[in-house]
Amino acid sequence: MLDSELGSAMQISSIAWMRAPTGSDQGHYFDVNIYMGLCASDQLSSTFADNWVPGTKTLVFSASQLDLSAGANEWEPVTLTTPYWYNGQQNLLFEVSWASANPSYSFYTWQWETGLTRTVYATNLGSANGIMSTKLSMLQFEVTLGLDPSTFGEVKASFGMAGSE
Repeated sequence: MLDSELGSAMQISSIAWMRAPTGSDQGHYFDVNIYMGLCASDQLSSTFADNWVPGTKTLVFSASQLDLSAGANEWEPVTLTTPYWYNGQQNLLFEVSWASANPSYSFYTWQWETGLTRTVYATNLGSANGIMSTKLSMLQFEVTLGLDPSTFGEVKASFGMAGSE
């Protein structure tokens, strides 16, 4: 997600995908991990590791099984096991990985055309590189808006009072 789309600092407690009317109304995924962190570029590289700002990739959700069951055109939320603090300063990057899925169910989500390479996916969990796409799933975050911690001097300067008596 581009920083211009997110707007400000926030604590993210869940992420939701909007299910498309095609495919199954269920999805069963095993050994699921979701990571969040920062990305310096507006477009992603095909090499997964190159997209993360070093040291920011954080595990925010992990489950041995994740079952999805939203109806068509409904949001399917996943509550993060560890809420993520987004600083509002750079692009937000997240990665969803799973070891296997029940092949009888395909949980499709609505997507939109971004015009930039903002999605990279692979069909093999161990792949270092992926297939680039300009389509991005429709997403919804549950957040608490917040401010970065500041010193008194920074707050005073933000009001244009620095040096006044």
